[in-house]
Amino acid sequence: MPVSEPSTVPVAPGAVPVLGHTAGLWRDPLGFLRQCTGRAGVLELKLRGRRGYLVADPKLAHSVLTNVQDFDKGGQVAEQARAVLGNGLLTCPVSEHRRQRRLMQSAFTRERIGEADRVMAEEAERLTRSWHDGETVDFVPAMNELTQRVTIRSLLTSFDLASVDEMISVFNGLLDGEVFRHMVLPEWARNLPLPSARRFAAAVAAADATCAHAVAAARADPGGGGLLNALMAGGDSGEAPFTDEELRHQVVTFLAAGTETTASVLAWFFHRVAEEPALRRRLHEELDAVLGGRTATAEDVPRLPFTQAMFAETLRHHSPTWIIARSATRELELGGHRFPAGTEFYVSPYQLHHDPAVFPEPERFDPDRWTERSALVPYPGYVPFGAGARICIGARFAVQEAVIAVSALAGRWDLRPVPGSGVRPRPRIVMAPHGLHLRTHAR
Repeated sequence: MPVSEPSTVPVAPGAVPVLGHTAGLWRDPLGFLRQCTGRAGVLELKLRGRRGYLVADPKLAHSVLTNVQDFDKGGQVAEQARAVLGNGLLTCPVSEHRRQRRLMQSAFTRERIGEADRVMAEEAERLTRSWHDGETVDFVPAMNELTQRVTIRSLLTSFDLASVDEMISVFNGLLDGEVFRHMVLPEWARNLPLPSARRFAAAVAAADATCAHAVAAARADPGGGGLLNALMAGGDSGEAPFTDEELRHQVVTFLAAGTETTASVLAWFFHRVAEEPALRRRLHEELDAVLGGRTATAEDVPRLPFTQAMFAETLRHHSPTWIIARSATRELELGGHRFPAGTEFYVSPYQLHHDPAVFPEPERFDPDRWTERSALVPYPGYVPFGAGARICIGARFAVQEAVIAVSALAGRWDLRPVPGSGVRPRPRIVMAPHGLHLRTHAR
């Protein structure tokens, strides 16, 4: 295939004068991404004075995600993320990633994740006991609190409940909609003395102080069994241990990036269960047959294939991570076009997961797609946790946490939709359902 310059890359549909694709991405990002499917392997995005490129072909997208030397974390999106998350595993450049990943690996072994099932079960059961028959639950905040409590208690076993609640309050401020709006402003606007800028700075400072307190507490309890203590130890990686500043960045990453993704998937999961009686019946039958009314443990997860298939299909259909950014580290060729160093590329798991060439009838929610596949194994066209060296280190933790939560909530409650809720996706940092209210019915 002959190689051409970026000027010949087809432009994505829907560009308007001055604003380019920015208006469409802001107004209806998922609709815009669906329009891009099947048009070309790489599409130009006009983003208010700069250009980026959507990699819409599954194989090309997979190569962008797995070739970390040529496609690094960089560009405007990465800088905005670092302003919130610091320089942790999710946001650090490739030059620092290998060391950070090796230091963190000991905290995310299969054995250590399995040991976290007690905390996962306790928090899910605490939530089920707090509900009452016939109650209407605002589901996204409920799932956010559940995953936040699990993550905080897994990170730091010595934290008392008041400290857990305080940390949740701080991170809810960090993930507030005003902060998201500040992040997506152009650089010149982010530097203006706007109220959102002050709220953003205050939220980041509060989160950093809270994480510093968590790190200090873990340092004071070297025998603690939490993930944060494991990060401090670093296992037998042979790498220089994390500094306190680096540990703070990892804690922010876990709480800001890790909890909302799992919470979003759980919310979409129960939305589907509530709306589709056949799925609800199959889920309840499996949970009753395997668990007999108890909450799942880590050992039970492989024995719940339909629950796992539901989770995998939810990850496909309602990808919480809906856009991933990379920056070219050198001049390179992609899809028959040559791009200079510094070019910004975007991969959308949502767009890939709705490509009919990969998933026939992509708008149909069908857990039976996953009878012989695993949500934990990426392949071209399915990348809910990313791919390659930068695949989400907490993927197994998230799957276990979600399955245990489902076993507790669906084991005790039959959750039904509230008429007139008007549920719709709201893509922000993650893609969560907006307006999801479910009514509890005791089983």
